[in-house]
Amino acid sequence: YVRIISENIGPGYEANMVKRPQGTIRTFGMPYDYGSIMHYSGKAFSKDGSSSTIIPLYPGAEKVMGQRDALSRVDLAKVNLLYKCSKDYYRGSDITGFYSIYGPIPELGFLPANSGWFYKIGESTDKYKDKVVQKFFNNTHHFSHKPGA
Repeated sequence: YVRIISENIGPGYEANMVKRPQGTIRTFGMPYDYGSIMHYSGKAFSKDGSSSTIIPLYPGAEKVMGQRDALSRVDLAKVNLLYKCSKDYYRGSDITGFYSIYGPIPELGFLPANSGWFYKIGESTDKYKDKVVQKFFNNTHHFSHKPGA
């Protein structure tokens, strides 16, 4: 999916680019996700800050690699699978296909200390009715799992 340019990685950061053995990563049957909020950018850990360290093998994928704006659709699907979410709670839509609500959300069981963007990702089907929430406050991203919320 990507080619690592080892000679461009800064000293001490090599471990961040080690290929993991097959079977050690939980993919939940989902495709490789260049746009994942967890994916490094193409210049991540660069020794000079401008050299490429990761080159995507899929043309155009470099445009979404390293984004930190929101969970990707695959990220959302994986979270829903991980927490056995039976249904998604979405309101509205923005251009990325992610869904958002502005301000307090009573159905989450709490009110924010200040207004901000929230994503209610899903509700677990297990007996604890866990909630997984992605929150945005003042351009700071928080991702949390709220047991029994």
